[in-house]
Amino acid sequence: MMVYLTVQNWLLFVSGLSLFGSLQAFISPDTLKERQFSNKPDQVTPLARRLFGAWTIVATCVRFACGMYPEPTLYLVTFSTFIVVTFVYGSETFVHRTIPLKNALAPFFIASVSLGWMYYEMPNFVPQ
Repeated sequence: MMVYLTVQNWLLFVSGLSLFGSLQAFISPDTLKERQFSNKPDQVTPLARRLFGAWTIVATCVRFACGMYPEPTLYLVTFSTFIVVTFVYGSETFVHRTIPLKNALAPFFIASVSLGWMYYEMPNFVPQ
């Protein structure tokens, strides 16, 4: 049996990665300070950590749902989660300078691939 990589499978994979990241935000108090916002770790408060974890869990649920049941509205909402990630990591890296570029590369890569692939596949999921 051959398994094909589809945009739906990609979204399920990405949701798994996101779940891991959100759990780290709740479980490990220093993960965000050391691996994400290492330029300004003093700005990573317990509240910021919990909010980051909560946002990531919401994005995880949306992406997982779209991977399982890609209906048009959910597809567009999922697409928008990757726009938000790009904006947040872009502003934190280039404007606020809290995230070093090397720490933002993985989120930029995942968001870019996801946005590109979802845009390419959009006619198959969202009626024109």
